[in-house]
Amino acid sequence: MNDDGTTATELPPYLALIAVDVEGFSNRRGRFHGPLSQAVTEVLAAAFHRAGLGIAWSSGQEFPRRTGDGYVVGFRSGILPKLVNPLLHALQDELAERDREHRIPGGTPMRLRVSIGVGPVSSDDRTDLSDPGQADDGSGHDRVELHRLLDCAALRELLANNGPRTYVVAALTERAYLDAVRSGYSGDGEDYYAGVDVAIKGGTTRAYLRVPHQTGPALRSGIGPGGTGPAPAGDRPDAGPPSGSGGPQVEFRGEVHRSPQHFGHGDITGTRYGDR
Repeated sequence: MNDDGTTATELPPYLALIAVDVEGFSNRRGRFHGPLSQAVTEVLAAAFHRAGLGIAWSSGQEFPRRTGDGYVVGFRSGILPKLVNPLLHALQDELAERDREHRIPGGTPMRLRVSIGVGPVSSDDRTDLSDPGQADDGSGHDRVELHRLLDCAALRELLANNGPRTYVVAALTERAYLDAVRSGYSGDGEDYYAGVDVAIKGGTTRAYLRVPHQTGPALRSGIGPGGTGPAPAGDRPDAGPPSGSGGPQVEFRGEVHRSPQHFGHGDITGTRYGDR
């Protein structure tokens, strides 16, 4: 019988979701695409272990899939706060270490856009983790929103507006932000985030931007690409171009939270964050 949507049915499993994408992947030489795709998986595995989430990575993945220039996976919803903190810091530190040690295929630093979400996502059964490329995709509105945030112009321009030592920028869906950050479970202050309305296919959606280690023009113009006005006096460098110069200009609507902790926060090289 066809499902006409007029009768109640059970929700699919409520999962925490994370997707990553490599900046400028298509601009790299084709000979490095395969090694880079494999390196993304290795970076994620190492960062999960740094963050004390090794068990989740090795035995808790739902529908893991390599996307060529990235990776997407779901986990039980309880670890959502840890995907925000400490995982984003662990990713920043892992990529910084690999860059210093020249362990990125092709010799060009790897920088990642990250999107984090949560919600009901269908999956027929447990995934065979031995073959991530053939894993079940999972489906649902929150999965769609995850990918649209990952690809949105706001997140791309946020990474471009940070200096080369910023290896990670992230966007949380509104539901993920409320469940993990506003609730207090992530241990992350709300003032580390910029709440913005971003344009995606089909309209706009609310997202919360996070930069674990902010550098470059973003230090002068605030967390949003192009800024939203001058930073507070205590947060501005003494020298350099005026606020908002030196990076793409994007108009954001919504509150932007700033604090001195934005600047350099999370730059803890080689740190293991403990078993969490």
